Amino acid sequence: MSTHHSHADHHTHDPAAGTRWSDHAERVLRDAGLRTGGGRAAVIGVLAGEGCMLAAQDIVDRLRTQGGPGANLATVYRTLDTLRALDLVHRLDPGDGTARFERAQPDGEHHHHVLYADGAIEPFHDDELEQAIHTLAGRLGIELVGHDVVLHAVPKG
Repeated sequence: MSTHHSHADHHTHDPAAGTRWSDHAERVLRDAGLRTGGGRAAVIGVLAGEGCMLAAQDIVDRLRTQGGPGANLATVYRTLDTLRALDLVHRLDPGDGTARFERAQPDGEHHHHVLYADGAIEPFHDDELEQAIHTLAGRLGIELVGHDVVLHAVPKG
């Protein structure tokens, strides 16, 4: 059975997901010997609250609106690099020269995206695709630890 979530539905699917991710991120950073104060904590807060694909500049803009620390591009990129190295965020490059980032849930939640020629990104979930991916992993004799699926598309019609 396939289900399609609109962009707005995707972010309201689990209201506690941001809190779970934020708590998980703080634990992973602490275990890696890194602090979560200041700018890093502010970036984590934006990602926890938004959850959708955000460009680094989007994060800076939200931080400036909030008036908190970390509202500069260098801090945001450093934090995103750290979070990505620790598998706490996913990066998607839609081909327009601006990478987008989204939190990687500790419970293994992962996302699939349709990437349109105009740069729009639409998340989706498809149970049959999930089953096929897990079946393929079994046939290959591998333990699946994650996967990304990006469909490059143009609207029909």
